[in-house]
Amino acid sequence: MKRIRSITAIFILILLCWLNWWVLPYLAIVRLQEKEISVPPTCLLLLELENRVRIGYRVIEDIQNGWSAVLAAWPYLVCGIILGFGPGYVIGELVRRKYAIDVASRKAVNSANNVMDEARNMQSENESNLLQIKRFEQDIFQVGKKLTKEREECHAVVLNAYEQIRIYEEKISEAEKSGRELLKAKETIKKLVGKISRLKKEKEDDYN
Repeated sequence: MKRIRSITAIFILILLCWLNWWVLPYLAIVRLQEKEISVPPTCLLLLELENRVRIGYRVIEDIQNGWSAVLAAWPYLVCGIILGFGPGYVIGELVRRKYAIDVASRKAVNSANNVMDEARNMQSENESNLLQIKRFEQDIFQVGKKLTKEREECHAVVLNAYEQIRIYEEKISEAEKSGRELLKAKETIKKLVGKISRLKKEKEDDYN
């Protein structure tokens, strides 16, 4: 916008210089008096000649040149403004609408780009979250496998321990049973020893 203003100011300055030195010195606004007026003793005349024969004239009331001619040309400026107002207004309205449409389109494009960027960011964030969830699922699956394996190992250890306890209990039971049989054997041996002693004693008594 600043660049357009600078270019416009430079253009206006160049136009003023061109008017001041190359146009206005050779431009004049001439005001004529009414037709058929008598020629005054001192005046400026605008003659119309045909084959060097005067066929008409106009008395010049006033001549303005230079910047004074610009001030004197205000009726022409008014006519030009009136004639240029209609097309200028239409063109300006079209330009304004086009500029408004361009601005609205640019805003819409920027909004769409922002929405697309946010959508891409959300998509990448969702993809990252999905990857993390998949990694968590894999970790959970591995931990579950490990726990299952450890549970199976613990179950095997418990079964082995139960089996060892059962074997020990059987051995203890067998040992207790063997102990009872050993006591019975000892008592039996003791009884036999007592009988043998009595028999020996009886035999000795018989011999005496």
